[in-house]
Amino acid sequence: MYGDTLTCDQLRSGELDAYDLATRFGVLKQTESGRHITTMVPILCPDQQPIVDQAMAGDVQQTTFRGGKHLIGNGLEISPLGGYYLSPGTYQTEKPVSDCYWERSDANGNIIDNNFVTLAPSVTVTIAPTDSGFTSDGCGTWKLVE
Repeated sequence: MYGDTLTCDQLRSGELDAYDLATRFGVLKQTESGRHITTMVPILCPDQQPIVDQAMAGDVQQTTFRGGKHLIGNGLEISPLGGYYLSPGTYQTEKPVSDCYWERSDANGNIIDNNFVTLAPSVTVTIAPTDSGFTSDGCGTWKLVE
């Protein structure tokens, strides 16, 4: 029960969104966890039902991600690196950065663009649909801005 009320709180605060429900929680594929969410939300937090409906319809987009190595593609498909593909778009770091490295790469692993930022209030990068990979280290969480 505590986990269920925590999930409701996280939905209300925006810590969880429709993308999280569709992918990590399995609402889109109706895994056991996904079925639990679709049963629990109408009872414990019916005000959050629109988020569940959006996740079930697959009308979701990844809006944040953490650093690491990511393949670019449809954000609802599982990447061979683990996790989900990263959707193209323009992303910005959520907090100021220090010693942040980012890199966009093509299908052969060649660097398209990169930068090492020693200190900045934020960093913005546009990941093109033609990019194949994105790597970042020390940049924190990235948020979709467009």
